[in-house]
Amino acid sequence: MSHPTVPPENPNATAEDYADLRRRLIASNNALNLTGAALNRARTQVVQLEHRATFLATQATRAETNLVRAAGDRNRAQTELNAARAALEAPEAEARLALAGLEQEMRESARNVQRLNDAWAEVMRNLHHRIDYYMRRLGQSQAENGRLDQTIEELQLYVYLLKKKVRKLEGEEVEDAVLSKVRRREEGDDDDGGDEDDAGAGAGGAPFERTILTLT
Repeated sequence: MSHPTVPPENPNATAEDYADLRRRLIASNNALNLTGAALNRARTQVVQLEHRATFLATQATRAETNLVRAAGDRNRAQTELNAARAALEAPEAEARLALAGLEQEMRESARNVQRLNDAWAEVMRNLHHRIDYYMRRLGQSQAENGRLDQTIEELQLYVYLLKKKVRKLEGEEVEDAVLSKVRRREEGDDDDGGDEDDAGAGAGGAPFERTILTLT
């Protein structure tokens, strides 16, 4: 972004020059307000991204807990299967039925564990993709925040220099009016019409002075 520049001094400044300076000062203040609003929106997006990352991490923790529970169920089924095999001294038919039932449960538990493992792997893949995405977004938001901060500083400096320039031009205008009145008095030309002109100039300058005071 190119740095804004303050217009060069104009010793013959006119009311139109002052009006142009006022318009540029107001436009700079508006740009500063818009930039501040954009910075606030970017910060809000960063907070939302952080909340989303926390939510995904919580989901991953829950999935891991379910996986641990499924592994515990599988271990219990394996223990029961071992106990059934140890009881083969019972009648062969009864033992075979019990063993078949336990093996069926074992296979079902194994399938459940496999499904949970697949689900866990999918959750982790999605989580890594999401984290990478949000980290990129976070980096972009932080870079944008840096650029917005720099823009705000540049606009603040530009507004300050414009205000300084306007105050200087106002002071020169008042000084020129006073010197002109003194010269007219010395030349014997200070009549009622001149007073009216001075009064008109003072009234015309008041709104501009009020505008500057409002902006400061």
